[in-house]
Amino acid sequence: MLVVVVLLGLLAAAGYAILSNAANASKIELELEGQTISVAESGLTEALSWFRRSNKQPVVTFDPVIYEALPRPKDPPKGIVREFEVSAAAKLWGHYEVTPASVEDVTAQRGRGDRGNGTVWRVRSTGWLYVREDATKKWNEKPNRVVHHATVETEFQRLAIRPPARAALLADRGDEVTISRGGRVRGTNGAAIVYRQGTGRPAVDKRAEVTSESGAPVTQASSKSTVSPDYVLSELDVFGVRPNELKALADVAVEGTDTLTAGLPQLGIVYIEGDATFDAMHPLQGGGVLYVNGNLEIKRGANASFFGQVYVAGDLTMEAPSVFSGSVIVLGKVDIRGAGDVAEIAYNEDILAVVRQKLGQYRVRRTVTRVFGETS
Repeated sequence: MLVVVVLLGLLAAAGYAILSNAANASKIELELEGQTISVAESGLTEALSWFRRSNKQPVVTFDPVIYEALPRPKDPPKGIVREFEVSAAAKLWGHYEVTPASVEDVTAQRGRGDRGNGTVWRVRSTGWLYVREDATKKWNEKPNRVVHHATVETEFQRLAIRPPARAALLADRGDEVTISRGGRVRGTNGAAIVYRQGTGRPAVDKRAEVTSESGAPVTQASSKSTVSPDYVLSELDVFGVRPNELKALADVAVEGTDTLTAGLPQLGIVYIEGDATFDAMHPLQGGGVLYVNGNLEIKRGANASFFGQVYVAGDLTMEAPSVFSGSVIVLGKVDIRGAGDVAEIAYNEDILAVVRQKLGQYRVRRTVTRVFGETS
């Protein structure tokens, strides 16, 4: 009986040891996988940086020659190759490559062919984790040993910011624009209000201010023009992307304004799904691109201030005191009014130029879409 008990004890101990070893092996495997994916994602980060720094915009050819790995060949190939130490104790190094063969212009496949080449790029980066035994040998050459590799993929896209007219307020219909007392729309070196031809005239109170220093403050625009861009206010024409794609590119994407008590980025892309209401508790203070996929309401006393491009897919109601500097596009009704103060929209080309420069660069269009990897 004692022998049986001892044998059972030994079997239990052996079983525990097996399970413990398996658990440790799985933990190590997951750690290696996570480290290798991080190495591969570093390649995506560097590729994005190269796209943004490229002298020619948009990029039409992926042709960097960046080779920071040992041993360095006499004539490095095109692409991005880099390696770095991950763990000195374990002699672990990371190595990633982004080659021309793994980068593809998918502008046409994404329905952006009319925007010109180089608008959307699919980029793959492959990373390896290897044990470096001999620095004079390549990462995959003995006695060096690859322990894991992974490939990650994403897409880069340029964001356009190009309203079809130089104007403070671009409306779809003229007869849906009301500028009441305390409302101010200043065109400066552009028009104050532009609306689609044949849709009636805006209602402007005689105590409101609608001005321009460079011509007629209120102007009609044709959707079929031979002397200026077509007056089309769709997201695809203004930003070069559809609403869901703009949401994927946004720095902040929310369902409403309840979560925006801390305000907006000083310079970023903000996407609001549905109606947005800003008041003293939910301030509108920031700049960049503000897209509202619904109605935008600025409450009285909100002290709203935003610079850049504002796009409202629904109606805009704007009360004082509030200021928009740059350009505002509204597809629905517009109601701007003040009471003892001013609600103002002012066209500013300089601000729009800064926003284009900072936010019109290549951005990650979506998160990593695929991960391939294996242990060697």
